[in-house]
Amino acid sequence: MGMKCATAAIRANSEPFELFQGGSDAQHQRFDRTALSLPLAELNFKEQSDFFVDDGVFDRPWIAASSSTIASDELGPFFNARACQGCHIKDGRGHPPKPGNSNMVSMVFGRSDVTGAPDPAFGHQFRAITGMANQSKVRVQYGTQHFTHADGTVVELRRPVYNAEAPLAEGVSLHPSSAPPIIRFGPIEAIAVAVLTANADPVDLNGDGILGRLDMIGRLGWKLGTPMILAQSATAFSNDMVLSTRLRPASRGDRTKIRTHCRNAFRGDNNGKPEVAEDQLDLVAF
Repeated sequence: MGMKCATAAIRANSEPFELFQGGSDAQHQRFDRTALSLPLAELNFKEQSDFFVDDGVFDRPWIAASSSTIASDELGPFFNARACQGCHIKDGRGHPPKPGNSNMVSMVFGRSDVTGAPDPAFGHQFRAITGMANQSKVRVQYGTQHFTHADGTVVELRRPVYNAEAPLAEGVSLHPSSAPPIIRFGPIEAIAVAVLTANADPVDLNGDGILGRLDMIGRLGWKLGTPMILAQSATAFSNDMVLSTRLRPASRGDRTKIRTHCRNAFRGDNNGKPEVAEDQLDLVAF
C-alpha cells in the first residue's frame, strides 16, 4: 500500500510533462517493482513478442558443466551469477553487500593497474561463484567519513573498505561497481554522435569544473569501454558468466595461462559454436 499511495501522490502532484520522463512511449501500466521489466508502450505486437522472448533469455538460468542437461551447461567454471537477472535485479540496479558479507552477487570487482591491464593471474574480475574452489572472496567493511557542505552542515557518510582474500599483483587494485539498471542503455545508445560532439567541453570553457571529453570509441560499460548494447551484452556474457558469443568467441573468458586448473576445467560441448547462440545475443540486445 505504501508504494501505491506514494505513486498516487506523485501522479496527483505532477505536471503533465513530468509523469513520463522517459517519453510518451514509456510504459505506464505498472509502477511497482516490476515496472522496469515491461516493454515500451510504442512497440507493436511483433516487437513486444521479441521483447518477452528476450526477457526469457535474460532471466534464463545457465548451468555449470558438467550436468544432466546439455542445453545450457556451458556456464563458468567461474561466474558472478547464473542469469543476467541475478545481478540486474528485476532489470534494475544491483546493491552492495551487508558488512562482513562475502556474497557479492550484483556487484562486480574489476582488477587492473593504472594502464587498464588486468591482474596477470586472475584476469579482469573476481568471480564470486564457481563449481570448484573460489577464485577468491572479497569482503566489505564500512567505516564513517564526515563531509562539510558549503553552508557548514556536516553529514556522516558510510565509507566501504574492500578486502580480497587472494593477493593482487603489484600495482593492481580493486574496482567495485554495482550492476546498473538495464533501462538506461537504450536511451544512451540512441544519442546521436553529433549531439555528443556539440556538448563536448574538453577544456572546461563553460567553467563548471567538468572536463567533458568525448570518447568516440564507447559509451557503455565499465569506463565507457563498449560502443553499443550488442557489444556490451557480449562483454557481460564473457566477463560475468564466461559464456562465448560470436563477438567474444573465447569460451575461457579472460582466464590466464597461469590459472591452468581454470583453463582445463570441463566445458559443455556446443559443437564448436558460441555458447550463446546468435539469435539469443541479438534478442538480449533488443
